[in-house]
Amino acid sequence: MASRDTARQSTYSKNTFIEIQQGQSIWSVPFVALWGMEGVWMEVTEIRLNKYLSEAGICSRREADRQIEEGHVLVNGKTATKGQKVKKTDCVEYCGREVMGTPEAVLLLLNKPVGIVCTAEKREKHNVVDFMGYPVRLYPVGRLDKNSRGLLLMTNQGDLVNQIMRSRYYHEKEYIVRVDRPIDAAFIKRM
Repeated sequence: MASRDTARQSTYSKNTFIEIQQGQSIWSVPFVALWGMEGVWMEVTEIRLNKYLSEAGICSRREADRQIEEGHVLVNGKTATKGQKVKKTDCVEYCGREVMGTPEAVLLLLNKPVGIVCTAEKREKHNVVDFMGYPVRLYPVGRLDKNSRGLLLMTNQGDLVNQIMRSRYYHEKEYIVRVDRPIDAAFIKRM
């Protein structure tokens, strides 16, 4: 199903777009009016098809765009187009199989061992997604070097990954590092 965000507005007019702000992000979206006790409530009615496929765990947004361009995606029985938007009532098919919308949110902590690469990229032989073997498509939140170990957050919530990782959200990052020699002026200069 399409993700839902809500926002409040006191008046209603046809073909209106509403701005929804979450943190530093602002989206302009079409809405359907739902009358409530204190004015009108709106619900996002459409999302881009590539986001829908990504949230359903099919593939990344970029890969979804490639699959759409290659004709592997149908919406209501018709070949989809890049940039197309879908509603929760639309029937989306990928390679002949119906896509069932957004799966239940998953948020996991992984103690990443040395030798595993923090990427969802399938071309990487020792990627963290294959290492976990989880039945739902997950993304690493952050990066740890291949030669390091530590706690890593994994989720299927792409928007959460973006909110944590994007610099525009101004999250402070702190690292604890162990070194194999004393830290002196010469060591710092070489770094």
